[in-house]
Amino acid sequence: MPPRKSTSKHKLVRNSDDDYEPAHEGREGEEEVGGTASGDENSRDAPARASTSKPKKGKVKALVDSEEEDYTPPKKKTTASKTKGKGKAAAKPRGNRGKLSAFTSMPLDVLALIVSHLDTKTVLACSRTCSSFRTLLHSSQGTSCWKAARFNTSRIPDLEAGDLTEWDYALLLFDGNCHVCHKPKAKTVDFYLRVRACAACMRSNSLRAEKIRGKIHPKAFECALESTWSPYYDDWGLGGERKVYTFFWDQHVRAVSRRLYELDGKPGFDEYVKERKRLKVAAKQDGSKLKNWENRFAMAKEDDAYSILKRRQAKIEASLIALGYTAAEVRGDAVRSNSLYQAKGELTDRAWNMAKPKLVAALD
Repeated sequence: MPPRKSTSKHKLVRNSDDDYEPAHEGREGEEEVGGTASGDENSRDAPARASTSKPKKGKVKALVDSEEEDYTPPKKKTTASKTKGKGKAAAKPRGNRGKLSAFTSMPLDVLALIVSHLDTKTVLACSRTCSSFRTLLHSSQGTSCWKAARFNTSRIPDLEAGDLTEWDYALLLFDGNCHVCHKPKAKTVDFYLRVRACAACMRSNSLRAEKIRGKIHPKAFECALESTWSPYYDDWGLGGERKVYTFFWDQHVRAVSRRLYELDGKPGFDEYVKERKRLKVAAKQDGSKLKNWENRFAMAKEDDAYSILKRRQAKIEASLIALGYTAAEVRGDAVRSNSLYQAKGELTDRAWNMAKPKLVAALD
């Protein structure tokens, strides 16, 4: 690598007093006095040797310090403050958080009055929203809310057996989760056995007496709730009578059996058997009432759906007539055969804005 050319900066550093070396003082004096040719050559080679030699630590540090003093860091990018004055702005709540704050601060008697105008399914959903609703609906004051909600839901009957609380009663009718595995969309309900279960759990737990294995107390089946079922097809037994099958809930039978073994031979055994038999008879009556209510509730839902559909169709026809179409055009097959005209649900402004272009295109 060829030697770097010397600069005035290097010469200045070379000739500075800080770099004075006393060991070469005599030789430099001879060269200055004698003025020989070798002295001239040495003087010409001196800058080259100075440029190729490594700089000392003191020089490097001095150069670095001077460069650091000349360095100015870039200014940080400033952003406009979103808040005026000192202090932080309050965080904006996300979604629907805080929308029910008015209900939590409301007196319980006012809240109970509002809830009493709802149906049972809505009250059950409200009981799961916050601790205030849950506390109210699980208290003695909430009993009147549940009874009013049952009256608003096609007059759900009162239970004669008294074995279920209002909360458990609502879960049986409208919860939708399996009571065994807790899976959603459990549509099979046995009002006589007081259970809701999915198809798999119903097959494995709703059994006939001979299918329940293990050590069972002799009076357990007399005291346990039972459900009867008869096939829809012709399955006639001896004597020309239709066969009737009796089913028990496996876990319930085993729980009653354990209690009977605990009380067997002790005071209170006869009272327990008597109470269980009374409960069994009352549960059969409640099951029949709930079957009738279920049919009545299904018919009421169909009537409500039909009235909602008619209101939707009337709004669509009125909106199209307001756009300039005649009643004959609006009530023709082009509109009535459209899926938007036959859709379920109320016609909101948003739904109309989405359906309007398609209906207009069908008429044009």
